[in-house]
Amino acid sequence: MLATIDRLDREIAKKISVGWIDTNWWSITEELTASIDDQPDYHWDWVALVSKIQHKPMSHAVFAKTPDGKIQGAMLHKNGVDSALEPSEKAIFVDRLASAPANRPELVMAPEFRGAGEGLLRYAIAESWSLGLHGRVSMFPIAHEDFYVKRGFQPTSVRDQSGSDTLYEISSTDAEKYLRHHGVL
Repeated sequence: MLATIDRLDREIAKKISVGWIDTNWWSITEELTASIDDQPDYHWDWVALVSKIQHKPMSHAVFAKTPDGKIQGAMLHKNGVDSALEPSEKAIFVDRLASAPANRPELVMAPEFRGAGEGLLRYAIAESWSLGLHGRVSMFPIAHEDFYVKRGFQPTSVRDQSGSDTLYEISSTDAEKYLRHHGVL
């Protein structure tokens, strides 16, 4: 089963919040292998997050949805931020990226759908490429740094405001390799 990626605006966020993201995402019937409270995005309010960026022209929200109507992942990103690896260039900054809890192998024994996070990440890299930013994408991973490193992201010297998280970025060279490997270029 394939998922499609669509723009997420406030009205859609309200509808899917009631139907999926803020309600059903965390109503997992399968036996859990970890506590939901330990998930770093458990308290994210997607309607509020999307509402906060809705009038910011450089900020966008997208979601991955399967034909059965289930939301498999969501992402917030901002275009045109300064690149940490190539300081004279711009990048896309991924502010939030989450796959549905029922898809997380660290949370459930048999994930329902695989690849939503990867698909959204690929979308961000491809969008960066299409905007002339050469695929550069940066983010503060809230978990699974190795996932991003395997895809070409590397830690930078930039830290978040609290000083506890490191900014990761994929360079234009690694982004091109990634997009070619996945048949996007």
